[in-house]
Amino acid sequence: MIATIIPTDVAGIISEQLDSPIEDVVAIQRTTTCKLYHATWQTHEGPLPIVIRFYQGTRCEEAARVEAAALRSLLNAGYPVPELYLAEADSHIAGAPFIVMQRLPGRTLSEIATEEPDSIPYWIDQASSLMLRLHTAQWQDGFDFFHPAMGVLEFAERQVKWWSIQAHKAGAQEAKAGFDWLKSNVYRARECSQQVLVHRNFHANNLLSDGQHITGVLDWGELAIADPAVDVAWSRMVLETEVSQQVGDNFNDSYQRRHPEVVATQPFWEVFSACKRLTSIAIQQRTTDEIEADDAQAPRQPQPTTNEALQAFMHKRLVDEE
Repeated sequence: MIATIIPTDVAGIISEQLDSPIEDVVAIQRTTTCKLYHATWQTHEGPLPIVIRFYQGTRCEEAARVEAAALRSLLNAGYPVPELYLAEADSHIAGAPFIVMQRLPGRTLSEIATEEPDSIPYWIDQASSLMLRLHTAQWQDGFDFFHPAMGVLEFAERQVKWWSIQAHKAGAQEAKAGFDWLKSNVYRARECSQQVLVHRNFHANNLLSDGQHITGVLDWGELAIADPAVDVAWSRMVLETEVSQQVGDNFNDSYQRRHPEVVATQPFWEVFSACKRLTSIAIQQRTTDEIEADDAQAPRQPQPTTNEALQAFMHKRLVDEE
């Protein structure tokens, strides 16, 4: 259903749910897991910029529930996230679960870094500090939807099993060696010394800035309680394979100076991150093939060099850990 939703449908559906009109609905992005719209909500106090997010995929309802609960709890904890205005985890209203949230001002760190490359070291420090702030949040006091937390070994086993199944379905053969290693070395996850809130998709496209500070962190549908190395490994993988090894290393060093304990399990989660990303790309490519070629909102095809960089990232870790 999500592929057939158009802006006029969105305006009618969301206006009815908010009990006041929304206007200027524009589709801005489609990925394999969601479709995003910008719009203006005509409230009694005046126009309010909003973002509407429809979810799709095998875990769309869970992702909608997790993101809605995360936004509420994180905002209450003072973390920079959009305010949640409406959440519907059931598909019966719009054909897909959705949330309506505040549209935060600012640009993504990706945009800023592209235009101002000399500022990258500053933003690396800011981002690693903000990640640590998430990891030190007292989730036991307010994040009731995560109680009780899953054990570190069970979490790792479930993640490896689920993503290896997805890799097989999507034909992500490049990830097989990594998943085989992960299955044989899953015991390493036990070395985690502390479980924390982890974002699991913490990267520059999900960080907004006003040019001076990071003003918002987006995309909370995968929030979990787990090893902080899950986040550090993912961010390092994205930076190293899509920017440069030096930038990835700098982020890693910046975080580890503040929280050196992650070094024990980070190699395991770096292999996992590469395997997960290779699998996601394979799923994305398969999804793109099923969407009409003239659909301007089709998921963006990754460059072939991304796959090559991911395989190099993964195989280096496999060699280092032999």
